[in-house]
Amino acid sequence: MHAGVLASRIAAQAGEAALGRSFALAREREMSEARKRLDWKAMQAVALDPAAVCAKRAEHADEEVCAMCGEFCAVKMLRA
Repeated sequence: MHAGVLASRIAAQAGEAALGRSFALAREREMSEARKRLDWKAMQAVALDPAAVCAKRAEHADEEVCAMCGEFCAVKMLRA
């Protein structure tokens, strides 16, 4: 049930962003900036599923990398 609700929220966000709605574009911008900074608290605040952010972060809690790419984190590589 949770997955279905989340899928519909993601679809709605994508649709609103595609239509150029300012609130949806602001959310996308905030998330993009938080990812660039590797700011996990900001990502959690903006995320459609904050619990998923916590779960992903737990795997890499002691690292300064994103949860998707781990040691191959493009953001971290660009900082070097």
